[in-house]
Amino acid sequence: EEMQPRWKRVLNTASYALGEAIGEAYVKEYFPPEAKQRMLTLVENLRKALGERIQNLTWMSDTTKQKALEKLAAMKVKIGYPDKWRDYSELKVGESSYIENVIEAERFNRAYMLSKVNKPVDPMEWQMTPQTVNAYYNPSNNEIVFPAGILQPPFFSMTADDAVNYGAIGMVIGHEMTHGFDDEGRKFDKDGNLSEWWTPEDAKRFNERTEILVKQYDQYVVLDSTHANGKLTLGENIADLGGLNVAYTAFKMTEEGKSNTRIDGFTPDQRFFLGYAHVWAQNIRDQEILRRTKEDVHSLGRFRVNGPLRNMPEFYKSFDIKPGDPMYLPEEERAVIW
Repeated sequence: EEMQPRWKRVLNTASYALGEAIGEAYVKEYFPPEAKQRMLTLVENLRKALGERIQNLTWMSDTTKQKALEKLAAMKVKIGYPDKWRDYSELKVGESSYIENVIEAERFNRAYMLSKVNKPVDPMEWQMTPQTVNAYYNPSNNEIVFPAGILQPPFFSMTADDAVNYGAIGMVIGHEMTHGFDDEGRKFDKDGNLSEWWTPEDAKRFNERTEILVKQYDQYVVLDSTHANGKLTLGENIADLGGLNVAYTAFKMTEEGKSNTRIDGFTPDQRFFLGYAHVWAQNIRDQEILRRTKEDVHSLGRFRVNGPLRNMPEFYKSFDIKPGDPMYLPEEERAVIW
């Protein structure tokens, strides 16, 4: 495999060694306060939508629903960047030697990690730097985190209409929220403790529904005779399907979601689904397809799009999908979880 250009390798090293320092500079340049405020609004709309969907579940008992709603209400949100930046004043770097700077940064970061021993976990600490294009759910803290790096196109744009933003970053928000209730996240309570808060009957019904999703993804052919691994990717597939459903529910609460105004010839619902699909476009080599299928807990991009959509009645209605169409899945084979 060809080595990355030198400038990229050096930049990656600097980003690793000086993560929050670079993040602070990135935020000042590319992440205005109004973007954070719009994201906060999106998150709360998604939280409301997921709450409504939990309340309307037909397969879950009121006892477990109440616990789920309590966990959702207690879920903490971090957007953009930490409230307090890390202090790098003790790290000494110079212009004379690259390798000495790397060694000094390693010493500095190791001392920082060792300083945490025997101290309480800092709930305000981030596990990703602000410039990272990613997001995560931390079950131990019951928190969802969205670094500033992901809050840019194609995920998010201050100039995009709600349909596109809800389909893109809205689904990501819903995805991370749903991780709190997937096959692993559901084992943690609202305070981040491992706890069985589901009734045995609800847990059984949940597992039956997730098994439908496993079978669906096992049938997808990724390359030649190689199939996707529905069990390996189950948690992410639950979050993809749940996140898209939650984002759609939240979108329908907006003015655009309630209207029929077309933009570029597409209805609001169609733009929502197009915004979602655009995020996962990939140009990927065969070797990488096989590696990810074997090792990655995420499905490949095309299945992150087609997989959830085939289970959503709203998608069928929006694009007039009928029996015999490539995206059609018989209703009795569709998965409904969150």
